Amino acid sequence: MSEIKEAILAGVDSIVSTTASTATYRLTPPGGTGDSLDYGAYRISVQPNSIQSSESGLGINGALLGKFFVRIDDDPSTIYVTSFDDTPFQSNPSSTKTLRQAIVDANAANPDPRTIILEPGNYVMKLAPVIDNTNVFAAPREEQLLDPTGSSFVETIGSWSNELTGDLDITGDLTIVGDLPSSTRIDAKGVDLVFKVHPGSSLQLSRLRSPVASRRVFWLAINSTVVFSPWAR
Repeated sequence: MSEIKEAILAGVDSIVSTTASTATYRLTPPGGTGDSLDYGAYRISVQPNSIQSSESGLGINGALLGKFFVRIDDDPSTIYVTSFDDTPFQSNPSSTKTLRQAIVDANAANPDPRTIILEPGNYVMKLAPVIDNTNVFAAPREEQLLDPTGSSFVETIGSWSNELTGDLDITGDLTIVGDLPSSTRIDAKGVDLVFKVHPGSSLQLSRLRSPVASRRVFWLAINSTVVFSPWAR
């Protein structure tokens, strides 16, 4: 959820009546221009005493005036997740999109980058890993891994699942953005680790709570990149 702290008075229309007039305010999107990261609900509030009577000088109390919602649908680089389920393919993908399906779609767009936008909530992984020996991670090898504290270690691993089950395979240039770090979380529920980032791939995580896994969060291949900020534990 983005935040606009101040609205700028653009002008006041001619007096509508002896007791009222119409004021127009202009909002500047976070970062100066509107983009898909501004997705979400916004509330319009009046700050206490920011509006005063021209006769008595008394200010009004703070009040909620209304709400509006921002979603940019004509940006092909942005994928909106609309379901908390963990299934790779939907019978009607135009109306629902799971996190796993969004990642599959984003991987298919490689080398073009894709941004995945999450609603606030808990995204629970439910599909146990099914070994796929054709996966590029299939051969046993030593991998440099990253635990939730950011410490790296080396572990010998064997065959791997693909993007349809188990951990979430990243084979492209992906950014996953939550609503707020306190309200958006990806939970492996002990099914597997959360992410497997393939060679040459990039994953950026923003506005998410630390993913839940039994001990580790990422499988990292050589020449892969993970960036996360801000991040709540």
